Amino acid sequence: MSFKSLEEFAKYIEVNEGALIRLHVYNVDHEAVREVSLTPNKNWGGDGLLGCDVSFGYFNKIPIR
Repeated sequence: MSFKSLEEFAKYIEVNEGALIRLHVYNVDHEAVREVSLTPNKNWGGDGLLGCDVSFGYFNKIPIR
């Protein structure tokens, strides 16, 4: 599934709290996409459900070679 907005992604994460989900994550340093499995959880000890920052928009697209 692809998300059209950060709000749409945030809702997906919120609805799936406590469930194992898989995301495709782009690594700028290695110029590679990898699959990451995680379980959104608000009780992990920090802010949010993921424990990371999420970027979205024109400057955060996977570059085309």
